[in-house]
Amino acid sequence: MAEEGECSKLTIINIRRNLWQFGSIYAPQTRIGRKRTVTPQMAETLCHHLEKPGLDLDEMAVYFASTVITPAFDNSEQAIPDVVRPGTPVISAAKVRPQTGSHPSPTKTDNTHLHACGWLEPPCMWNSTVLPPGTYWGQYQDITKSNTHLSVAERLWVAWYAWVQNDVLATGIMSFVIHEFFYFGRSLPWIFIDSFGFFKRYKIQSSKVPSLREQWDCAKFVLLSHFTVELPQIWLFHPMAQFCGLSTSIPFPSPWTMTYQIAIFFVMEDTWHYFCHRALHWGPLYKAIHKVHHQYSAPFGLTAEYASPIEVMILGFGTVSSPILWCAFTGNLHILTMYIWIVLRLFQAVDAHSGYEFPWSLHHFLPFWAGADHHDLHHEKFIGNYASSFRWWDYLLDTEYTPDALKRRREKKVKANKAQ
Repeated sequence: MAEEGECSKLTIINIRRNLWQFGSIYAPQTRIGRKRTVTPQMAETLCHHLEKPGLDLDEMAVYFASTVITPAFDNSEQAIPDVVRPGTPVISAAKVRPQTGSHPSPTKTDNTHLHACGWLEPPCMWNSTVLPPGTYWGQYQDITKSNTHLSVAERLWVAWYAWVQNDVLATGIMSFVIHEFFYFGRSLPWIFIDSFGFFKRYKIQSSKVPSLREQWDCAKFVLLSHFTVELPQIWLFHPMAQFCGLSTSIPFPSPWTMTYQIAIFFVMEDTWHYFCHRALHWGPLYKAIHKVHHQYSAPFGLTAEYASPIEVMILGFGTVSSPILWCAFTGNLHILTMYIWIVLRLFQAVDAHSGYEFPWSLHHFLPFWAGADHHDLHHEKFIGNYASSFRWWDYLLDTEYTPDALKRRREKKVKANKAQ
């Protein structure tokens, strides 16, 4: 066993790394989780306890939760518990590390499992060498061994944050990759459909089929916008979301929770989009900002995000700020819900610009859904149909541009003339 002060520098570095990833993933409300404050002194203290003979991983977890992880408020007067009971949450078990004096020795308890954002199985983060696996799949396998209660998706999630060891970087990379994969992945089928003439009879503007050259030019423009306009915003997303209380830990929310929250986000974003989009059709704003998007009077999938940088930021704000506002007011939002919302919003935007109207299109089953026919008319006529997902704002504010809406206006005008 090493004497006081003999912990190797490498061991302390590795302990600090494990403390940091524990705090960032499993205990985001702690001082470690919020400020990434893992001092060499904390690591050295833990190092000596690790080298005590007969100290098993369960005891190490008890010591770790009760004396090493410190809460966000360092001036708390709460006493350190002598015993961490089985099933004690990490957050409630974590007390203030005393400023002076020695740390209490951990008291052994049976079946003490503190694991991800609820309980953590100690082997999930600790092994005999205290060295984290060097690869992502190494992290995944290490977590899987001791956390069989987690779903595969949850293990993949935890392994990603543990491997990257920087939550801003981990969230930024994952957010950007998800956005690019699903945006271009959803656009790809429409490229094939346009190129090979599939479903030509369902093409809304059948005489205006985009060429591969047009598709390629559009893709290059959109890619440039993604890297120069959207990527910086994505990088700033995590700190802003974390400030509002967005969760990145496990367990994942229930399907019902995600469903009703995403439905609310669709309504919020649609409202923002309607009024901002309508404002962008005001003469000066249209010429300065929105004209770029209307370069294609017959839209196709890739044109969903073909827009000027200012428009990308204005309309994109509604997509991102809707869940952030929800989180700020309710404190209940997981970033996984945010990702699913973004993917569904991308699908909606790409499909609305596809230029195809099918018998099985969603608005035939949900009459208030906008769909491709609604937005295609907007591009063709340059007026009306300002909403993104739903039809009710255009209907209520009389900006709907459809055959039925035009008929209603004519009838209303005839009645008004007769009344005079």
